[in-house]
Formats: sequence, structure tokens, C-alpha cells
Amino acid sequence: MFNHAMEDGHVTANPAIRILKRSRIEEVKKKADFLTREGLGVLLKTCQERFPAHYPLVSLLARTGMCIGESLTL
Repeated sequence: MFNHAMEDGHVTANPAIRILKRSRIEEVKKKADFLTREGLGVLLKTCQERFPAHYPLVSLLARTGMCIGESLTL
């Protein structure tokens, strides 16, 4: 919108340009750090030992990649 206003001569500069650049740079820095195969094994084993009632749900989430809302509707 500001770019169009600049082209039409309504404003001299786009004040939102820095905001867009910062948010894109921050998105690049935020990379997902997934569990390794060994880490997933430790998580499931610990959950099975300490929280056996929750193990089926954690196992489902870990093995299928479902969101919590999707799994709770099952």
C-alpha cells in the first residue's frame, strides 16, 4: 500500500520497509530443530516408564507428526 502511495506521490518514504526486512531475517534464523532417532527413542522410553497413561498420545504425536488438536479428535 505504501509503495503505491509513493508512486502516486502521496508519501515520500515507506515507513514499513524496515519492519518487513527484520521479520524476514528473523524467520531465517528460526529453524526447526527436530529430535534425532535416538532422542525420540529416549523420549518415548522415558514417557512409557514415567507417564504410561500419556504414552499412547505422545507416541502418536511423535510417529505421525499430527498436531495436538488432530490427535485429540481421534
